[in-house]
Amino acid sequence: KTDRDIFVSFKHNPVDKSKWYEWYQRLQVKVDNEDQMAALRKRYKLDYYLTIPSRPKIGEVVFKNSHYVISRLNE
Repeated sequence: KTDRDIFVSFKHNPVDKSKWYEWYQRLQVKVDNEDQMAALRKRYKLDYYLTIPSRPKIGEVVFKNSHYVISRLNE
């Protein structure tokens, strides 16, 4: 257990309809570089980034396998 909120989950939409718009907006986010991630990190107080290996490397990789990469985001 990480005790951290998730930024967005594409598998589960919010039960509360008032949160659907924010959920949808977060699904549309695409990060291609450190500057974009820095802005998101600041806005949402993000510490880690989970992605797939073919996406650009952002932050310090703390876990990696053939399916996923988890990176710690720099301040």
